[in-house]
Amino acid sequence: MPAYDIQDADLRGMSSSQLIVLYRQRGYSIREILGVMAIRHGKITSERSIFRVLRRYRLTRGQSQHSLEEIIQEILLELSASGENAGYRQKHQRLLINHGLAATFEMVRLILGLIDSQCAALRQAERLRRRIYINNGPNFAIHLEFWDKLKPYGLSIHGAMNGFSRRVLWLKCCDSNTKPMYISSFYLDYIREINGIPVRVYGDAV
Repeated sequence: MPAYDIQDADLRGMSSSQLIVLYRQRGYSIREILGVMAIRHGKITSERSIFRVLRRYRLTRGQSQHSLEEIIQEILLELSASGENAGYRQKHQRLLINHGLAATFEMVRLILGLIDSQCAALRQAERLRRRIYINNGPNFAIHLEFWDKLKPYGLSIHGAMNGFSRRVLWLKCCDSNTKPMYISSFYLDYIREINGIPVRVYGDAV
């Protein structure tokens, strides 16, 4: 069995499916994945379930990983949003959790080095540029957030926070975080409540 080269901190918040994909990418066999899921994570699963997950992420024999174009496109989206300063390990996890894309750590590292070489050099030198956050007062800027860890069960969480006071503006559960009818209805309810509109709205690309 490959050595435990993945730190527990890197696995925090990951679902069983995401853990299976991660261990498969690290070279674990099906039987080894069964063992490490039970021993390390206390998750009992079956070979059939593992094969089903690997088929979904194109990691079974005879299938390739997601295309390089897909991976680069999602990395560019992450760079334009909240993942600007994230390193390749965190980018790898974001690709898997936020976008359902399977890629190796090495592939993500090489892509970041090519398309974001300046930030990669700053991360290596531990001299990251911190973005300046400006908020002029209540209702000036709000932040939207989506939580998809319960998506396999048909539950998606949508929330928003006031950037000035950190007050939770809404926290809703629905069947999708990408349908405009849900996002727009939550936003419209909020602007009716405050009888105005925020100057800025921040959120991840969807």
